[in-house]
Amino acid sequence: MSDLAEDVSFADLPRSGGRRQRGSQGQGGGTVRVEGRFEVEPGFPLPALDQPHAHAFAAAARDQAGGRPVYALVCDPLLAPRRSLMSQLPTMGRLPLAVPLAYETVFWPPDNARRGVLILTKPEGDRVQANPQASFAPFDEDALIRKVVQPLMPALIELGARGISHRAIRADNLFFRDGARNECMLGECVSAPAALDQPSVYEPIESALALPAGRGLGSTSDDLYAFGVTLAILLRGGNPVADMTDEQIVHAKLNRGTYATLIGKQRLPLAITEALRGLLCDEPIERWGLNDLEMWANGRHLSPKQPMALTRASRPFEFNEKDYWNCRSLSAAFGYHWDEACRTLAGEELITWVHRSVGDEKRAERLALLMRGSQGGTSSEPRSDRQLARVLMALDARAPLRFRQLSARIDSLGDVLAVHYADQSIRQIFAETIGNRLVNFWFEAQPGMRPEYAVLKKGYEQLGFFLMRQRIGYGLERCLYEENEFWPCLSPLLSDAYVTRIEELLPALERLTANGLPEREPVDRHVAAFAVARMRGTPERILTALGRDDDEVVRRLGVVYLLAEVQRLVGPARLPGLAAWLGQSMAPVIESYNSREIRQTLALELQAAVDGGDLYHLALAMDDGKLRQDDERGFAAAQAEYTAIGRELAWIEQGGLTRPQFVFAKSQQIAAVAAGCLASITLLVMTMFYFG
Repeated sequence: MSDLAEDVSFADLPRSGGRRQRGSQGQGGGTVRVEGRFEVEPGFPLPALDQPHAHAFAAAARDQAGGRPVYALVCDPLLAPRRSLMSQLPTMGRLPLAVPLAYETVFWPPDNARRGVLILTKPEGDRVQANPQASFAPFDEDALIRKVVQPLMPALIELGARGISHRAIRADNLFFRDGARNECMLGECVSAPAALDQPSVYEPIESALALPAGRGLGSTSDDLYAFGVTLAILLRGGNPVADMTDEQIVHAKLNRGTYATLIGKQRLPLAITEALRGLLCDEPIERWGLNDLEMWANGRHLSPKQPMALTRASRPFEFNEKDYWNCRSLSAAFGYHWDEACRTLAGEELITWVHRSVGDEKRAERLALLMRGSQGGTSSEPRSDRQLARVLMALDARAPLRFRQLSARIDSLGDVLAVHYADQSIRQIFAETIGNRLVNFWFEAQPGMRPEYAVLKKGYEQLGFFLMRQRIGYGLERCLYEENEFWPCLSPLLSDAYVTRIEELLPALERLTANGLPEREPVDRHVAAFAVARMRGTPERILTALGRDDDEVVRRLGVVYLLAEVQRLVGPARLPGLAAWLGQSMAPVIESYNSREIRQTLALELQAAVDGGDLYHLALAMDDGKLRQDDERGFAAAQAEYTAIGRELAWIEQGGLTRPQFVFAKSQQIAAVAAGCLASITLLVMTMFYFG
């Protein structure tokens, strides 16, 4: 194990889009300070400002009289806010947008645990829509343009110019900027992962087909689509499809288009119709961009976008007692009803329908290759999950990657794993998705290769490597933290600590020793994977040692070396509690030495390292290569001596001293010695007599 020192340089249920966090309901407690600049009152909740995955509380800035009013959001402890935006948005405070001013992980008294607390600029008016199902007085054309479009245009333009996607533009996240209700402002967009809280109606078809956790960062085009849906809902006085399921909404958009689905037969002013058709265009390449919207807002008229009808088959494909007239809607139905689709695809009815009714020979050939390749020709057996996943790609290449219950945009598989990590079935499906190389098949199904695909493909290949190595420091846990930079460590040890950064890991473990040393070790699969993913470049020998379940001494030293490396990189310099915690697990290491004197020396070295809180000192004391060699040499010599003595004692016990052969041999030796002595004495006496 000493070569570790030489190699190291030491200078419960699935989460859904609408789930609310538990606790944090204003149960009192002292004032909580955030970044030393703001004070939050846990006893004063603001339910009107709650978000689906965060609770709002009263807050105020310290020593900043006359500033904009603020409020606090306590974020869900099982999710990660969009930390990457928190340094970019504060400079946009002049715009009609709730911007984050501060964020810190602090002790939250109502939960008796540490939580991420976000400070934001506070809207002075009410929500435009109280909740996603609420109805309200419809906006007319003048109010829509004056109160919504014109005030929000600068924010949309600035977000687009910075390459930031809001991903939370919806009517119930729109606030009146003041009590007079003259203008609107966008609500916050950082308290939860991107698009997690968005109802499907606000998402383009390709995104609505994905799980809420799998919609990803998206783009400005996705924001403009959501803005168009918001305008339509404001004109209608509520969500016109509130009583429809996500599947029904998607199929309505596929078959009728988003504009017809939301507006129906309602007659709108020509100018509004023009904007809505442009923003709600279901073809991303044809959808209005920021320039189009800005020109329209300034009074210039553009050619209205007409809905692009999908290729309609000459006859429908019947599935689940419903008729489907195009490949995309059929693909969506298969994805929603996976098991039925596997059974339906037995045989070649789909190939025949695509070839004859849809008239798409190339697509029919691809399907035939997929469906016949592994079956060796026509088969009446249900298709495999892997085969159906590839069939869905052939039917609709633009759709998310779908595999059983998992559905995600290609850049968001890791987000699904994180949000749904508590669901064992999702973890298994994720592993199978990577292991079956479905990501590569999705890339192959695309009409063209984008530059970002190469980066994504390389990243998923790395995840496959992690999944193949199931020992500690790898596996699904490593995939989780590699794919989600700010995700909290999910170790049961740290359930109340909300550790999202490597700098927070050791202090959190140190706090656990305040009321006595825990019995379990401070490193489990989550702690190890979190540390390795956040540090980068962790020596392989440490990971190998951690996985040595067959050698308890090596494994325990690996635990110490891992945490010592974290201390070396990010501190703190003294960790007496954690050192004592690790020290109590060193008994097998000390006992592995044979020399009592060495064991006593090691015990003293261990105590010194614990008192100093230096984990590297502790590791080196327990893993002294020279001391180990001296102990082994001394033990080998002692063993040899013990063996020799044992052989002699056994010979004596077996009567070796009284055997005739031994007595005769010894008698001869004694007689020879006696004769020699006698001769010497005689010679000496004669010499003295002669010369005397």
